[in-house]
Amino acid sequence: MKNSGTEIVICGFMGAGKSTWGQRFAMKKELKFLDLDEMIENQEGISVKKIFERFGAPYFRKCEMNYCRNLAELKNVVIAVGGGTFESLENVLMFSADFAIIFLDTDFETCYLRIKDSNRPLVVDFTKEQLQELFRQRRKLFLEISDIVISS
Repeated sequence: MKNSGTEIVICGFMGAGKSTWGQRFAMKKELKFLDLDEMIENQEGISVKKIFERFGAPYFRKCEMNYCRNLAELKNVVIAVGGGTFESLENVLMFSADFAIIFLDTDFETCYLRIKDSNRPLVVDFTKEQLQELFRQRRKLFLEISDIVISS
């Protein structure tokens, strides 16, 4: 059975505003806010970009899954996950039982304008067209797994 709104996970594409929206929501509801990518960077002592460069995407996804296991046990929290976190069915299942999954549905052009000059691994390695295809794939997934969709 889903919670009464005190365990929330926010998903969406890169640049959708997950961290910004999550922080505001957590403050308004007096809940703790956690950003999965920031948590990984702080605990691992290295940026997500450097993890991708040095160890590759599979290593990062395994690391991400380990953190998700711990985060899925928390109460009274809003968690912003990375854009690719829910490409793993195991991560979806960890959160779907007790967390409300909110999809922050932001159009591709808005996301792209926010991320195009960043050093995010996929942004650096992909063309705009490749990012747009990834956006389409992830958006379809997010719509399937989310309890709530917020257009932004």
